[in-house]
Amino acid sequence: MTKNKENLYAEILHSVLDASPVPTVISKIESGEILYVNKAVGQLLGYDYEDVVGRSAKEFYVDPNQRDQMVRILKESGRITDYEARLKKGDGTAATVIYSGGVMDLNGEKVLLSGIYDISDRKQAEQALRVSEERFRGYIEKAKDIVFSMNIEGVFKYLSPRFSELLGWENSEFLGKHFTSLMHQDDTEITQRWFNSGFEDVGWSTRDGFRLKHKNGEWRWFTSDATIVRKEGGSPIEVMGIAHDITEIRNLVIDLEKANKELKDTQAQLAQSEKMASLGMLVAGIAHEINTPVGAISSMHDSLTRGINKLKEEVARACFKEEDKKRFDNLFKIVEEATRVINSGAERVGTIVKRLRSFARLDEAELKTVNIHEGIEDTLALVHHELKHDIEVVKKFGKVQPIPCFPGQLNQVFLNLIVNARQAIKGKGKITIATHTENAKIFIEISDTGAGITKENLARIFDPGFTTKGVGVGTGLGLSICYQIIKSHLGDISVKSELGQGTTFTITLPTNLDKLIGKS
Repeated sequence: MTKNKENLYAEILHSVLDASPVPTVISKIESGEILYVNKAVGQLLGYDYEDVVGRSAKEFYVDPNQRDQMVRILKESGRITDYEARLKKGDGTAATVIYSGGVMDLNGEKVLLSGIYDISDRKQAEQALRVSEERFRGYIEKAKDIVFSMNIEGVFKYLSPRFSELLGWENSEFLGKHFTSLMHQDDTEITQRWFNSGFEDVGWSTRDGFRLKHKNGEWRWFTSDATIVRKEGGSPIEVMGIAHDITEIRNLVIDLEKANKELKDTQAQLAQSEKMASLGMLVAGIAHEINTPVGAISSMHDSLTRGINKLKEEVARACFKEEDKKRFDNLFKIVEEATRVINSGAERVGTIVKRLRSFARLDEAELKTVNIHEGIEDTLALVHHELKHDIEVVKKFGKVQPIPCFPGQLNQVFLNLIVNARQAIKGKGKITIATHTENAKIFIEISDTGAGITKENLARIFDPGFTTKGVGVGTGLGLSICYQIIKSHLGDISVKSELGQGTTFTITLPTNLDKLIGKS
């Protein structure tokens, strides 16, 4: 090839490379001397042509050994493909790039022709994503609840470390297995129905709870909230959710129900022997024992709420993509709903305990001035579970002043009459409680829309041992004791009833019992 042709080809090559948007470098393989760079190199690194050509390529590497490694690769394979390196920029910062190139002959000497691709933005994004993922994973792994993901068939893909802590199994023992392999067979139907529905609902939530088997063989209770991760087109690809251990809360509720049952049984026994003071001590003891775990639950709920708020702030700062933000928002909604359920349950138990203590009125076994309406409200709260579904309770409270009385004893009267009214109603009905003051006396009327009482039975309704509930159902002592309690308050109790029309008990109490007792 003639000298003119070589010069022509060189000019053409320079023109092509200068016009290329890809930063391109020609350097001697052995010495590293830079023979040529195009304009794109200057734009990438911030150098002028004259600042680069003639200098050693090693001078521009953050780690000069990377240049030597490139030469070794080049000699072994004849090419360099996507070799990652860090180059010094003119402003003192560094750029992360990848090299691709090969050997060419230039004036009888082997040189390296390489293209440089700037991946700094990509590396920063990858680093940010990695930090975000590590931070999020850290939050998940430290969470007090089990965080899980399943495919759309219900097979576990991820289980957070809390799974092993709460249930004793190694996570690997259930990854790749269907959720039903862990769940009590009596609890799988509702969940499986949701999976079989095609995920028409956005999410899934369990309020009554379900059982998961601990490795030691016991069943622990959980509630769970889950959401669907979908493709852009809307088709589901994954189920993500959180499971919260409610075993202690459920046991607390069971214990409370057991305590209520024991309280009723004990109440019946004490009513027969009129030992109301012993009943008050029992209720107060139960309330004291229940208050301790309820306080712990409330305290941990507050800590959990603060932790979630901090977590939301950190995730908000770490999220770069809108789809990530939406995914995290959905997860936070699940956690917030779980904490709401915890708080609601704790408040409910606390209210019941408060009503129990108020009903027993242990510190009011002696004559004390109280608001009768408070005693009625306490009693209604105590039997709320028996009334809430079918019975409408109508309260027509008049303007009634606090009166001296024995509160615990009157509460027992209210309880007997309200429970009797409920039992007299088959199916749905109404109980009306009305109060008013007249001639220095308080009148309390408790009416029901039940079956009513025959005239023959009305005459014996307050007799000890008499009952209309049948053999083995009632003791016949309830109304007899009510009668005795009201009489001990120097009051009166009467009843009106018609078959099919319902029954009304009317209690009359003096407003000045303290003075009347002093005279007697």
